Amino acid sequence: MGTSLKFPVADPPLIYERAGVYSSTGERRLKSKKVLEKNAFEKLTEEMFSSIHNERQEMIKAREKVTDTNIPMLLQKFVNFKEQDISDLKDQFLAFDINQDGLIDFNELCLVLDELGDTSSIENRKEYFLEIDEDHSNGVDFEEFITLISRVQEESDQMEGIDQICKNSGKNAKRVRRLNVVQQMQYGLF
Repeated sequence: MGTSLKFPVADPPLIYERAGVYSSTGERRLKSKKVLEKNAFEKLTEEMFSSIHNERQEMIKAREKVTDTNIPMLLQKFVNFKEQDISDLKDQFLAFDINQDGLIDFNELCLVLDELGDTSSIENRKEYFLEIDEDHSNGVDFEEFITLISRVQEESDQMEGIDQICKNSGKNAKRVRRLNVVQQMQYGLF
């Protein structure tokens, strides 16, 4: 047994940078004027993920619209609602937004209407969905949802099934989603 000293081996941190950023001795070049071109893989991945990145940024903005609700502004815009009504509508919106992306897309709207027992046609639903989707984002954000509910309250006789959104709370939809497949089949929901 020797008396040699043993030091723990420290692995250098992994750094994912181009080799051209460093000199031949391994030191970082500080004032490199050479602009490195992207290789084919980098171009392809940037192209592929840029659309996903943009989509996620839009989802984050839509989600922030719901979580950071400016209630005084909404009360000014929708004078027929009280603060408690806006809060209740927010809960309903969150219950109807199945994938929690801050938008209710057409499929989510149809699923919720089906859960509520709506019998309106797909064409009728699509027509109202496109009418409510003011920014043509293929999804109804929270403000557009409040516009829908406000419009339904004004003309409830014309919008037969969608009127149930106002009358029924989001609790029913949440309750149905909590059921497992066997329970949904037993109740005739699946």
